[in-house]
Amino acid sequence: MPVEKFPIIQLKGSPREIGLQHGKIIKDRIHKTIAAYHIASGLEEEVILKKGEAFKKVINGFNPDYCEEIEAIAEGSGANPLWIYVLNGRTELTSLLKKECTALYFSKTSILAQNWDWAEALESLAVIMRIKKENGQEILQMTEPGIIGKIGFNNDGVGACLNFLGIDGELNGVPIHILLRAVLDSANLEEAVDKMKNHEHGTASNILIGDKKGRFMDVEFAGKKYFLIENSQEEEIFVHTNHYLKDKSIISTGVLGSDMDNTLARYERAESLAKGVQLQSIDDMKSILLDKSNKEHPICRKYRRNERFGRGGSVCSIIMDLVNLEMYITKGNPTKYKYELIKM
Repeated sequence: MPVEKFPIIQLKGSPREIGLQHGKIIKDRIHKTIAAYHIASGLEEEVILKKGEAFKKVINGFNPDYCEEIEAIAEGSGANPLWIYVLNGRTELTSLLKKECTALYFSKTSILAQNWDWAEALESLAVIMRIKKENGQEILQMTEPGIIGKIGFNNDGVGACLNFLGIDGELNGVPIHILLRAVLDSANLEEAVDKMKNHEHGTASNILIGDKKGRFMDVEFAGKKYFLIENSQEEEIFVHTNHYLKDKSIISTGVLGSDMDNTLARYERAESLAKGVQLQSIDDMKSILLDKSNKEHPICRKYRRNERFGRGGSVCSIIMDLVNLEMYITKGNPTKYKYELIKM
């Protein structure tokens, strides 16, 4: 199996300095990402940018530093700032594709992981970012160009994974990718959870937060509502796919029929495999994320045609050792490419 590698970009300094470096270093990728989401949305640019204005307002109310970083990304890349706000709110903008991520946490070894199932087009655009802030905190994350927060961990041993959750209605709260960055900016689990509570709610996704102490907190967002799932001392593994665990009555028109069958099948298979492991090792996690025993609803998904965004499937697989601050990641489907080790 070959090893493909994501580009690794180094960013450091103030929010503005980090944003300018981000925009300049991957300028072309940012513009390609904008074009991809514009086409996939099926919306006129005027409509999209109006949504960007709304995102700007709510993000500024949550943390003005993030607006400073976003505006600097736009300056560095030469993009319209409203488009960078839209990228950071792309999950709330529209449901572009069946999102089928599977996320897990091993409490005994503090290993957090997921397959990122999304559009094939992003495989060639996504990057690894090393961010060093003025306060000395460091972040290692895989993200999309122009998006300031996604899947990763920091040098305090706090990490985050993302699952899409579907509900009906407009989503106009703090975008999920901004909340992901807030988690990665947190020194501990308690700080991260406080940030999840204290904001204007209005998204539909799940953030699984783990730390180096074997603790996790899962936060399910359902529009204006949110639900917290805390680990008990007896619970050594946790699994989340694309349906609500805390309130099973929440089912949207976008997550019915075969979609619900899909998320339930992956959840049950991943949980069964996780309960059967002994060491809770990196290799144990790989074996779960690589599983494709269910031909119709595999955990590791090959690319399949999507009517709105080309093809979708497992773009990459990410395993994070929160004790040793190491990331194992594949660029492309993990059944085709080997995991690359990246150390903080």
